[in-house]
Amino acid sequence: MKKVKKSTWLCFVALIIALFTVITGALCFGNGVQAGAVNDYDNYIAGYNIVYDIRADRTMTVTEDLTFHFYQKSGFVRDIPVNGGEKVQNIKVKEIKDGKEQSVYHKVTAENDDKGNYYICVDMGSQQTKNGLYTYRLTYDYIVPETEYEKKNNIIALAPIGRGYAFEIENIDLEIRLPEGYVNDDRTKCFIDGFGQTQVALTSSTENGKTVLRAHVDYLSARTGLRFDAGFEEGVLTEKFDFTPYIFVIIAVALIFVIIIVKALVYSKSHLTPVVNFEAPDSMDPLLMGKLIDTRINNEDISSMIIYFADKGYLEIDLTDENNPTLIRKVKLLPNKCADYETEMFEGLFERGETVKISELKYRFYKTVERVTSKINAKTRGLYTGKSMCVAAAFAFIGGILLGLAPFILAFFTISKTYFVLAPFLAIVPILVVFGASQTVKWYSLKFDKKKKALFSALIALLCVAVSLVYALLSPAWIMGFLPKFLLCAAACAASAVSVTVISRSDKYTEQLNQIVGFKNFILLAEKDRLEKLIEDDPQFYYHILPYAQVLGVSDKWEEKFKDITVQPPNWATRSAMNTAFSFYMFNSIMRRSMTSMSKNMYSRPSSSGASGGGRSHFGGFSGGGHGGGGGHFR
Repeated sequence: MKKVKKSTWLCFVALIIALFTVITGALCFGNGVQAGAVNDYDNYIAGYNIVYDIRADRTMTVTEDLTFHFYQKSGFVRDIPVNGGEKVQNIKVKEIKDGKEQSVYHKVTAENDDKGNYYICVDMGSQQTKNGLYTYRLTYDYIVPETEYEKKNNIIALAPIGRGYAFEIENIDLEIRLPEGYVNDDRTKCFIDGFGQTQVALTSSTENGKTVLRAHVDYLSARTGLRFDAGFEEGVLTEKFDFTPYIFVIIAVALIFVIIIVKALVYSKSHLTPVVNFEAPDSMDPLLMGKLIDTRINNEDISSMIIYFADKGYLEIDLTDENNPTLIRKVKLLPNKCADYETEMFEGLFERGETVKISELKYRFYKTVERVTSKINAKTRGLYTGKSMCVAAAFAFIGGILLGLAPFILAFFTISKTYFVLAPFLAIVPILVVFGASQTVKWYSLKFDKKKKALFSALIALLCVAVSLVYALLSPAWIMGFLPKFLLCAAACAASAVSVTVISRSDKYTEQLNQIVGFKNFILLAEKDRLEKLIEDDPQFYYHILPYAQVLGVSDKWEEKFKDITVQPPNWATRSAMNTAFSFYMFNSIMRRSMTSMSKNMYSRPSSSGASGGGRSHFGGFSGGGHGGGGGHFR
């Protein structure tokens, strides 16, 4: 007998093993995936029947009949991906018993995983622990945008079963109902998506004018999905335009018009009619005027009182050290006609002696400033009518509420009545910030020139754009698209900004402002010959007006008007240089540095008492391939 070589034996053994593998695979593969060993102690899906009824506008109704095998679990959470702009609507869940649908507990939420993927999560099944087989029917409308891959190939790509199931799935039946325009070519395919791709056979039929494709898979192992692509004629597939979110944009725009109408019909009686005057209104010191012009007590308002007291003869200012001037008291008491806050401030300046260096006020004079501010605020209450303030705030609040209501209502009525979206209501905060910023600009409008008004108006517009972008990016994309979200927020911001126009002045405040604005107009518009006559009649006229020009924000304009006019030195200033030749420009340069030092020191606070230096800042008076897939988990 001829001896067989060793290598021949090895080849024979390898062939036997290969044949065994093929035969075993043929017996154990349902459509290319080996069946696992599930038992009564496992949680898995024992049956998965999926129907896609697809329309040409890329919308579809999806029905999923899921038969779960529970072992000491109470329910199941189905996760439907919404990462690519997909929308899930009209979610319904029923339990199938004896072939009949019955109501069952379910709840819809939105969640994201650690990779930033978002899902609409449908929690189904009562809280009672279950063992055995239970069947639930999940139906929903699915609206899918067109990806670049789909656009290039004129297809719809779906993932009927995603790779997000960490357990076995048995007995999968897939049914796809396709609209007119479907093309049966190599673009249409169904395959198992796991550690490779295994083609699944499709059968085709025509029912009610629609092509129906079906596929069956006996078994899918954990983390294995099912993919489906269908090809169409060019131009058949479109995208659905959903007008519903734009209804809220229209409502927000309508709110703007309502505000304008309310302003015109109810709150239009506080227009100013300035009365030009070359003197400050009677009984109005710079501090009061500074408060009335912008409703705030600022650092320049406080420091202006030093020049005012000096001009009245109550003190002198030694400017020898222009960075640290010395105040010298000239009167024991202020006249009785002076307001209580004037006396409070004057006594606070000299509470430690008859002379005081500005640097000595550091870290202590702020207490006097607080008392003075409190008194003048009490004296000037009711500048704006309370009713108009409330109406304006209400309009701004409504704008903010709209940003919360829009996604809440859309989610409730289009996705599920168990889905409550509350986070967008937080948008009321930035809307009120816009309101506060707009209100601040309104307060300062009489103090700002045209350039500053335009600048701050532009800044508010940029703030509105920024708020709208953040809202559009952070609000759920599966509820509203980017454009309607951006337009809605932009309109709400605009309504908030416009609402401040409703705020109306009291009659008394309007009368006071008529005089103040008229006085400011004199400072801005007075001609040289008129000023020369006034200086001739009163050589100290320039200094009488200077503290008022400071609080009105036009001191630079006032100084410029006297560049070609001879001005004598002030009676209240002492400095060795002034005993020789007086320079108007040098004096104003010295005063600017001195006033800066005064403002800094008079407002400064120790660190334990708050921020130091400069003025106070105010911000308004109110305070993987294919759509679908995903997965799920037992609970």
